[in-house]
Amino acid sequence: MSAISRTFIPPEKGTYRCKYGETAKLNHLNYTQWRRDIEFFLQAEQVLSIVLGGEVRPQGPNTKSNDFDKRAGIGAAIIHASCESSVKAYLHGLRDPHTMWEELRTKLDTVNSRAGRTAILRKFNQLCPTSDCSVADYITQLLECSKELSGTEQAIPKETFISHLLTTLPKSFDSIIDIITHRPEAEQTTDRVITTLIEWEASNRTCKTETEPTKSNAPATALATYTSRGFCRKGNFTTRNTTFNRIHPQGRSSVRNSSSYRRGGPASGPTCWYCLHPGHR
Repeated sequence: MSAISRTFIPPEKGTYRCKYGETAKLNHLNYTQWRRDIEFFLQAEQVLSIVLGGEVRPQGPNTKSNDFDKRAGIGAAIIHASCESSVKAYLHGLRDPHTMWEELRTKLDTVNSRAGRTAILRKFNQLCPTSDCSVADYITQLLECSKELSGTEQAIPKETFISHLLTTLPKSFDSIIDIITHRPEAEQTTDRVITTLIEWEASNRTCKTETEPTKSNAPATALATYTSRGFCRKGNFTTRNTTFNRIHPQGRSSVRNSSSYRRGGPASGPTCWYCLHPGHR
């Protein structure tokens, strides 16, 4: 088996993957995101102008027309492969990439209809952060709705975006929200508010990580140190026995019978089981 086949990772279900990256396959709900991602893939293959209708096929059979046909085939293949089965029904019988692109836009671009724009605005107003969602992920969801509605009559104003973002964050953000809301009006830009929240969350997470005791790692570290020095009762006694024999060549019985050992006795405290001297362990 070759190295390439061993390292190949199959794409997740519902994911289109190519050498330029990956994106979710087109369905009835993600047209805007799909279109942005696929446009980059098409541009990398030098076929975006054909798909958008800006480049037409040269007349007559020649080198330029052959190149156009080849690139048009690549564009049609990318569009078809990046759609889910439910969406491919709209492309049945179509081979021209520009016609395929326009058909998908007509059928799935909800921003083109007032009902679609209202649905996006409703989604924006109902969005709230969840316990397993970082503030960066939550802001990304809000920005997606804002980008889809930008340039339309239902575009989300800056003040509305910032107000919704700050009023839906949990109480743990109260301190940084107070700082943001007391800034001068000129500093209340969307980018600055977003940057402040993301940096504050990252800094707060780092502080918690540094101050929390690593209970799970402490026993393992202690055990590793304990064993590496030869002190583990179930481990190898070679290290401590060698040291003891070098200090007391006559053996342990000579230490037990020594005057220092007898003077210490049990009354002087515990006896070290390593060096056999009293007063420490």
